[in-house]
Parts: sequence; structure tokens; C-alpha cells
Amino acid sequence: VTSLSRVTRSALDAESITRGQGAAVGSVVCVETHNSEQTIPWVIGEVVSAAHTAPADSVPYDSANDAVHYEPVRVGESVLSVMLYEPLAPGSTTYSLSDVTVLVPARRVRIAGVELKVLRSNRSPRFAIEAESLRAIRAEMRTSDDSFTVEAVVQYRSYYRKEQWLLK
Repeated sequence: VTSLSRVTRSALDAESITRGQGAAVGSVVCVETHNSEQTIPWVIGEVVSAAHTAPADSVPYDSANDAVHYEPVRVGESVLSVMLYEPLAPGSTTYSLSDVTVLVPARRVRIAGVELKVLRSNRSPRFAIEAESLRAIRAEMRTSDDSFTVEAVVQYRSYYRKEQWLLK
């Protein structure tokens, strides 16, 4: 890990803490999982309790029992309690609200205010991420180690004053 990556990560974490502390109860947030998580880079969840200080460290990750590797919570840091949305299949943009609630560090909140549309509203409601929110999530999420090599710029555009690059 270089000093540049530490500075970049701390700046990213500072912005995320601000987002996490501003997330209202009942709103939907996108949370980045642990850097070593191979299958699920991010999850979405409904904020159950607003940002507060963690009373204790979280239990260490156990690959035998834990399905997803989340960033550990440290005592005294700002955290949110989030009820997770589960995708219908890996990579799906259709979700259902689960009964799983996790405590996540505010520094891992990448998008606050994710908009969902209701696809089905019966006993087991289904939700889909709105197109603009999905674009925001994809634009915000980094590679697993925040570094990559660009071979060529394939396409560039400015979309609602946000630069978008298609890289090879």
C-alpha cells in the first residue's frame, strides 16, 4: 500500500462518513463490502437507525458462517444499522427486503438516497434500482484496490455535468 493510496482512501472515507451521517432513517444506502470480498462488491440496504457511535468492535469475519465479508466496525467510529435488500440472483437489479440487519461503518457508505421502484407490491414485494441511482452506484464504486491500468479511452461524455469515461 502506497502513501498515495492511503491519502486517497482517507479522502474517500471522509466523504463517505459525511454521507453516512446524513442518511435518514428509512432511506436506502449503497454500502461497499470489504476489499477482499470476491463476489459481492456492494450491497444496498434500508437505514434502520441513524448514524451513532459504535459501542464495541464487531466480531471478526468467519468464512464458515458469514456469507458476505463486510468491513469490520471499530469501537468509537460512526456506524449505521442497515436492513439489507437481497438480489433475486447474483448480479440482478431486482431485490426483496430481507430481515437481515447489519451494523456497517459510515466510512463504507458510497451512495446515500438510492431510489428504488416497486415492481410488485404483494406479500413479497420486489424492488428495482432506478436507472439514475444505478448509474451513480456504478460511477462511485472503485476497483477492489482502487487502482487499474488504462489501455485506451474508448469513449468520453459529460452526462448531467458528470464526466463518464469508457476505458479499455
